[in-house]
This record gives sequence, structure tokens and C-alpha cells, in this order.
Amino acid sequence: MLKTIIYARYSSDKQNEQSIEGQIHECEQFAKTHDMVIIKHYIDRALSGKTDDRPSFLQMIKDSSSGLFDAVLVYKTDRFARNRYDSAVYKAKLKKNGIKIFYAKENIPDGPEGIILESMLEGFAEYYSAELSQKVKRGIKENIRKGLSFGGACPFGYKIVNKKYVIDDEQAPYVKKIFEDYAKGRRAIDIFNELNTLPNYAGKGRKWNRSSLNRMLTNKKYIGIYELEDVCVKDAIPPIIDEALFNKVQSRILFNRRHTTRAKVNYLLSGKLFCGLCEHSMTGKTGTSKTKVKYHYYVCSNRHCKQKKYRKELLEDIIIQYTVKDILNPKHFKMIAKKCLEIQQADNKINDILSMLKKQLTATKTKINNLMNAIEAGIITTSTKDRLEQLEQEKYKLEIEISTQQLNSNMLLSEEQIIYMLNEFYKKRADVSFYNQIIDCFIYKIYIYFDKICIVYNLNNSNKDVTYSDINELYKSSHLNSCGSPYDL
Repeated sequence: MLKTIIYARYSSDKQNEQSIEGQIHECEQFAKTHDMVIIKHYIDRALSGKTDDRPSFLQMIKDSSSGLFDAVLVYKTDRFARNRYDSAVYKAKLKKNGIKIFYAKENIPDGPEGIILESMLEGFAEYYSAELSQKVKRGIKENIRKGLSFGGACPFGYKIVNKKYVIDDEQAPYVKKIFEDYAKGRRAIDIFNELNTLPNYAGKGRKWNRSSLNRMLTNKKYIGIYELEDVCVKDAIPPIIDEALFNKVQSRILFNRRHTTRAKVNYLLSGKLFCGLCEHSMTGKTGTSKTKVKYHYYVCSNRHCKQKKYRKELLEDIIIQYTVKDILNPKHFKMIAKKCLEIQQADNKINDILSMLKKQLTATKTKINNLMNAIEAGIITTSTKDRLEQLEQEKYKLEIEISTQQLNSNMLLSEEQIIYMLNEFYKKRADVSFYNQIIDCFIYKIYIYFDKICIVYNLNNSNKDVTYSDINELYKSSHLNSCGSPYDL
């Protein structure tokens, strides 16, 4: 049996705990029918899949190297991540550690074509996430203008009273000291280590670290500014520190970033590139010329192999150009969509989470009607207005979450939807920052020989042998003209 862990999350602190229970229930039912034994749950409450700030998720990724479990079971693709880049990065880490990923409510089979289908589903989750965020932000912006809390974690140093931020007299002195210490040059590690020795250090039992300290030091709420995108309200929150100290801290943060940030080289073909001579993986390596110029290469991981080394930028460009030419081509979209449709299976299970949310919404509406009837009958107390506002907020949040579930409930993509997502990929084919998504979605493996490159695509029976004469012809007719050989130059 597969030793499996369940990862579950919901993204709004106004969502009910049953959202988590529903995800876990579906995952457990899936596990029973797929020969899995659940050994642990990793749960993030009121945290977005669009951010890396998910403690349980990051701990799960870290634990995947321990050998304690064989698989990760998630309710749906959008619970894992709503950003294709982050999804690809974390899946690569899990794959490297030998961990499989399963989705309880989406049938994504193993094999190359399943990878394309998964990319399409992730693309739609990302699209709906952006669409939904616009709806949510409309309500959030109104709260900002009124200086009201719209949920989420309350910053250290404040507490929420009648939906408004109020200074916490116990924590505020620590906030001032943190900013003053950092402005004077004290190291971040010394600051958060000291904080972790103090009582009630983080308010919710979580320890301070470099990330949480940085969020505090860059949070404008501490100088009374409440903002979100194009909405910025000054003096909406009582300030804890003055603007001069805050600006001094920002200057030091900027200075430290400029002097500590190192350029990270992203080898796009890692995990997919193999030596055709010995079948070992090929990995990225940096070399420095006599003139101190740095070059990046792919080399065989077998040090006894006679395989040559290949220039990173040129080899990646070759792979992208042929992928766009042979696969990410509008004339092939109907065929790809058909393949994806073939591997999808209808799933008519009742969406337990959606059902529970609708029941909660009905109950909330009933409470609002009862309260309105009481007001009309003259039964009014000092807390009536606050209770009515609270119920209206609950109703709004439930409606948003129901919209989310309904948007995601159609797990089978239509041919039109798949072609739409393929067109989105096609539009970004010249965007270097999008190369990793193209490679992750459409390329299964690449083998390099002395005389050719063999590209294996994520479509059955779809391989491409590229000779070096082909490459020369490609560059003669391309915008790059002659770029030479992908060999070490």
C-alpha cells in the first residue's frame, strides 16, 4: 500500500472549517479505493495557494525527502497551487524525492498526455483565481476605505476591536524595539531569535523567522497606512512607529538586498535532459573563461562518459523552437484537445463542500431575515446593528466561496476550453520567462547523442530527431540567423 499524506487548505479565514473537512473526506474516500494508507494530514487554514507563505505546505515539501511517505493526495489541482510556475517547481521537488501526486476530484492519469491535461487544469485554476480575486477585492476595498479589517492575520502589535485595528499595548513596545534595532544595524537573525524567547512572541504560537520579520518591517500598517493595489488610505489605522523610522528601515532592507542577492541560474531542461550515450541525466554547470566571463552548460552527470558539454542558452532555445514548431502549433490544437478529452473520465460525485456551503448560506440568510423581522417588530438592542453587519459579511464570504466551488466544479474541460488554454500558451511562446511552462507541459524527455537530439513530447508516438544540420537550417531561417553549434564554443 502507498504511504500517503493529505494536503488541504482554504484561502479565506471566513470560510468554515467544514471546507477542510470536506476536502479530507473526499481524499480519504479516494484513498480507500486506491490502495493507500493515510499517515498524516498537512493543513493550511486561511492561506492562499498563490503565495509561498504556507507553513504546512512548505513543511510537507521538506518532509518529502525523509522517505516517510510515497504520495501526496490533494482534493483538486487548485488546492496544490494556483500558479503554474510554483506548481511546476514544487512538483519537480516531489518527483526528485520519488513522491507521486494524486487528486481526489480530478482524474489525471499517469503518462505523458496526463501531464498536458494537468497543465490545462492548472491554467484554468489560475485563470479563475484571478477572476475571483477581482470579486473579492471589490468588497475588500470598501472595507479599506472605512478602515475596517477584512480578515486575515492581524499584524503583531495590533488587535481587532469592532472590526477595527487597535494598538495592542502589550505587543506594541516590541514592534518599536524591532524597528529601532533593525534601523541601528542589528542582524535580522538576532532579532527574531530574541523574539522567540519572549512570551506570546507571535500571538498564535508560530515562531518568528526571517520571512515573518521581513513582512513586519515592510508593513505600512505600522505607520497608519492601509492599502491594497490602487486604494491607499492614510491615518486609517493608529500608527505604532513614525514615518522617519519606517523609511530608515526600508533603506536598510534595500541596501541589504542589493548586496546579498545572487543571480540564480535556472536550467530549464533539468530533470528532462539525458545523455543518449550512457542514459545518465545531464545537469547544469557554470564555467569561467580566461577573461572572467561566465558560461553555463549542460554536462553529463556520469564523469566517465565522453559526452560533450552544451551551451545552456543555445540548447534551450533549440528545444523551445522545435516544440513550438512541432507541438505548440495551432494546426495541432484539435488533435491535442482530442487526446486530452480521451483521457478524461466523467465524475458525477456530489460536491460535498459545495453542498455544505449552500446549507450554511441558507442558514445565514434565515438568521438575517429573523433579525430583520425582530427589528421591524421593535426589538432593537445595541448589538443588533453589529450582529446584522456580521451576518451580512458571512453571507458575502459564503457567496464568494460558493462561486469558487461552482467555477471549479466542472472538472472535465471541454474541447473549446483546452484549445483556449493552448492558445494562451501559444501567445506567450516568445516570452523567455514562459519557457519553463512550455517545457514542463509539452516535453517528456530529451536525449542528446553525438549526431542528433531526440525530443520526446508528451503525446504518444510523438518524437522528434533533430540533426545538427537541421539546427543549422533552423537558425538560417530564424530571427537569430547563425548562432553556431550548441557544443561548447
